[in-house]
Amino acid sequence: MKKIIICIILNICIFLFLFFYLDNLVYKTQNKIYDWKTNKHYEFFNPDVFELNYNSYGREISKYELNLYYPPPSAKFNIKVKETDNYKISPIILFGCSFAYGVNLFYQQTFGYKLSCLLNRKVINRAIGAGSLQHMYYQTSLDTFYKKIPKTNNVIYIFINDQVRRPLVYTFHPNSGFFYLHYSLKNNELIMDNYKNPFVNFLKSLYIVKLFHHKYVYFFINDKKNTEFLTDLLVLYFIKIRENLETHWQTKINFNVVIYDNFKYKDILINKLKKEKFNVIDVAELSDKLMFDEKYFKDNHPTEAAWDLLTPLIAKKLLLD
Repeated sequence: MKKIIICIILNICIFLFLFFYLDNLVYKTQNKIYDWKTNKHYEFFNPDVFELNYNSYGREISKYELNLYYPPPSAKFNIKVKETDNYKISPIILFGCSFAYGVNLFYQQTFGYKLSCLLNRKVINRAIGAGSLQHMYYQTSLDTFYKKIPKTNNVIYIFINDQVRRPLVYTFHPNSGFFYLHYSLKNNELIMDNYKNPFVNFLKSLYIVKLFHHKYVYFFINDKKNTEFLTDLLVLYFIKIRENLETHWQTKINFNVVIYDNFKYKDILINKLKKEKFNVIDVAELSDKLMFDEKYFKDNHPTEAAWDLLTPLIAKKLLLD
């Protein structure tokens, strides 16, 4: 009996060794193939990283308060402009991912800053690079959000095609070392996954598990039979974000959804959003210029030239108080 137990333990140890060796091998191989530079292999989910922190997630973009911290500036600016009456009225809250955040751009080059200058009012950017609807829903579910963000009726959300996929995954890229914020749909409610179970936490931290789940999601979103589910889920996130804001602020929200690019579900999604009384602005209808040549789109993100072209066109379509 003792020999059997020893044999079982030995086999378990060998299996675990081979499994982790394989997991690590796949991780390193993928990094070399795609030139991903990361050393985050095993890291457990911590929802606290999404707590409001202007220096980490989101940028307060306004021509009245200009403090550069991303990308690392060659020179620091601290510009204060006298507040006008327009500045004192309710600001505009900007939600979205890296497009809205302004990855690769300085403050003065971003949509939020240009919109602030154009309309002469404050724009508070709560977008998160690589984020999606679930991150905006999470933020608006926090009491800290309403302690730091002034009451407003005006919201803009910039939606891109990859945000069809992101609410379904718990990691963003296959090489992400952290869990991606994820909600499950239960009885038409969004329930955050419970990562307190150490076994589940550990299982989802495995690179192979994340990689296979990542591939599964791609197949899922490209299957036409899932169109209704996917568009309904996206619309539900928008509705819940708006409900959060309206409940806390006790006011009607002017919710503007800017659809930046084309994707197979776009027309269906737009129709469903309009049915739910969202103001939808389709960038493809605003300009006949090619938005994805190098002048307007570089390193997978809009350039300053793109926002120079689009900001005044979007501004005319916005529903704002």
